[in-house]
Amino acid sequence: MPLLHTPKFSSTWFWASRFASVLAVAGLLAAFHFFAVPHLGIYDIRLIVVSMLFASLAVGLNLINGITGQFSIGHAAFYLIGAIVTAKLSVEFYKGQPMLDSMWLGLMVVAGGVVAGIAGLLVGLPSLRLRGDYLAIVTLGFGEIIRVLVINQDGNPKTSLGGLNLGGAYGLGSVPKLTQIVYIALMLIFTIAVCRNLLKTSHGLKFLAVREDELAAEATGVSTTRVKVTAFVIGAALAGMAGALFAHYNGSVSPDDFRMDTSFMIVAMVVIGGTGSITGAAIAGIMLKLLEEALRELQPVPALSLIAFIIALISFLTVRRLVAPRGPIIIKGPPVGFLYIFGIAGCLGVCYLGLQLWKSDFSIVLKIAGTLLVAGGLIGVLVPAARLRALAKLGELALSLAVILLLSKPIAMGLGAIGPVQSVLGSTKYTPGDLRWAFFAISLVIVMLVRPQGILGHHEFSWDFFRGLFGRPHKDKAVAV
Repeated sequence: MPLLHTPKFSSTWFWASRFASVLAVAGLLAAFHFFAVPHLGIYDIRLIVVSMLFASLAVGLNLINGITGQFSIGHAAFYLIGAIVTAKLSVEFYKGQPMLDSMWLGLMVVAGGVVAGIAGLLVGLPSLRLRGDYLAIVTLGFGEIIRVLVINQDGNPKTSLGGLNLGGAYGLGSVPKLTQIVYIALMLIFTIAVCRNLLKTSHGLKFLAVREDELAAEATGVSTTRVKVTAFVIGAALAGMAGALFAHYNGSVSPDDFRMDTSFMIVAMVVIGGTGSITGAAIAGIMLKLLEEALRELQPVPALSLIAFIIALISFLTVRRLVAPRGPIIIKGPPVGFLYIFGIAGCLGVCYLGLQLWKSDFSIVLKIAGTLLVAGGLIGVLVPAARLRALAKLGELALSLAVILLLSKPIAMGLGAIGPVQSVLGSTKYTPGDLRWAFFAISLVIVMLVRPQGILGHHEFSWDFFRGLFGRPHKDKAVAV
């Protein structure tokens, strides 16, 4: 297949974009540290810290699941290993060491990464010869084994290995709080930089080859087992480093912070952000963790209304599957214009929700994050050259939600008319914070309907992304004919 022109490497654009990126990141970090942090409360700072930590975990897991094409769902185990090992080291040796706090924290971050990386190697060598569901089961079991093992290390020589005391079910306390919020931001930047630079080299092609077709990769001389183990070790090491920072920020490490649902949440972040997009995983990691915290502030939901909504959602998706089994219900002709109207209504509805957010009692961090999410969604729909198609997709989503809500009303009334159901669930209400997995599941469904490959798909949030957003592809990109 001939090319219209031969791609040329533009050193000017390469170094200019990287220099601008470094300046932008340094400026944002400095402004945030000196002007924003002093005005934030403890709760606001914790929201930012936890969201950036989970973004780092999502980026590390994306190297395994999205870029290399494996299916690991035990990533919280490496997060726990880095946290508990470095917490134990600090509890035992911090007071007697002569190093500065920042130097000791740096040493603990390295230690957490090394220990978690070794654990990734030990579990990766025997298990990464497996594929698909078998690998998922092994990694899930490994995550639970590590958590249960930590719970049983309570110093009792009859139940602990060598009488090691890791605090048991209560975890370790009295860990020195050495982590500052800027260190968490640097950890996220470091994680993104490592994964991005890895993919920009020739080694990154091996990871992508394994994801696309393992048999074809092996036929071309790629050691698929080595590539998968390498990705597993790097992802585990990054999770261990994040765990070390968490332990020295939180001041304690409890096994309850690393349960199975933590691993599931990280997987959801990778899928929603885009399997293969590093920056997409980071954005989804921040937003989903903040969403989890925002749900705690919402009013309780009546049980009958929730069940009716779920029934309506399942019924609608079933019918939609029968009508359009291979994709969106967007066809050429007059119906598209009909969807444009709903797309505009969806944009107005999103703007209304953004305004209501600022009238609520949410944290300032949640308000800013929600505003950025609204702005990003509107830009993604209205700015690109394919804005009409995006608007039609949004219209289909808005129409789908409207139909589901309309269907849920008579279903709720019908459920309330059933005597036993009314007596059991009539006065029952659910706290949205306890239903976070239902919200995450709905988010996954919405993303799969609108953009099955995730928010950013295989694209990255970079300078080239902005150029393409305004219909200006990279000038060095070859065009096949």
